[in-house]
Amino acid sequence: MTDSGGVGLDNGQNEIWFTIDNDLLDDAPARAFQWWTCFWPLFNHMDEVDIVFDSRISWTTSTNKADLWGYGGSQRPLQTTAIHELGHGLPLNHVNTEYNVMGIDYKHIHVNGSTARAYLGEDAADGAVYLYGLSATRHEDLGVVHWKYRSASGEYSDHIKTKLFYYPPVIDGNPELPSFEDGGETRYRVNRGQVIWAEFTYENNGASTQTAVQVGFYISTNATISTSDRRIGGITVNLARNDVFTSRQTVTIPSDLVSGANYWLGVIIDENDRISEMAEWNNATYIPIRIN
Repeated sequence: MTDSGGVGLDNGQNEIWFTIDNDLLDDAPARAFQWWTCFWPLFNHMDEVDIVFDSRISWTTSTNKADLWGYGGSQRPLQTTAIHELGHGLPLNHVNTEYNVMGIDYKHIHVNGSTARAYLGEDAADGAVYLYGLSATRHEDLGVVHWKYRSASGEYSDHIKTKLFYYPPVIDGNPELPSFEDGGETRYRVNRGQVIWAEFTYENNGASTQTAVQVGFYISTNATISTSDRRIGGITVNLARNDVFTSRQTVTIPSDLVSGANYWLGVIIDENDRISEMAEWNNATYIPIRIN
């Protein structure tokens, strides 16, 4: 239908707008409304989806991680919330069982260097394929992030950053390595030559199951991880589009690093570029470290 000017619910048009009307928002930062026609007993048909955003929230379209919630910033990323709400138009429901954009969306984001990007993610992609099947042109995409599932928060999954752990685990106390907050991120203290557990989350956002995917671990002097950094180990993984895969792998910190210096422990999935992917920017991420 041609836009009639103005916005409203159940007017035959899919619309998105900002508002301070809490009768619409119901204390949520954004909300999607679905309008259906029931053709009982055969099927239901979604006629319209309307999305409202709370204009009192400090939204941003910035991809600079320092601006964002989750990295010490004061603004909520608009794109992650938009993907979540538009997901209801597929229609996807809220998820509280794994790392997922249909959970707490601003904690579902990819970062490498200073750049933070929103993305659909493995579970939402899998849900879309379940509902509609694969497209005729099959696209592949793998990704790795330094976020993971923590717990259910009502209907939503809550997410936290992945961590570094002692290896082997200590008998008493917390196996997580000591850390401190540094510029909105957690930086772990490690020793030269120390063997640790490095935790990252791997996703298959594409059409096909991928086997023997090469994953490399790197040491970098900055937060932008690439194959030009120093490789310190690697593994191979099999990834299907059915479960988000958060795992810990042993990594040895090089013994020749500078004491007192900051480094970034990086990871790159499909480091040999064997798979032709829709996006390559989500193939690398990091965890900050400080050498004791």
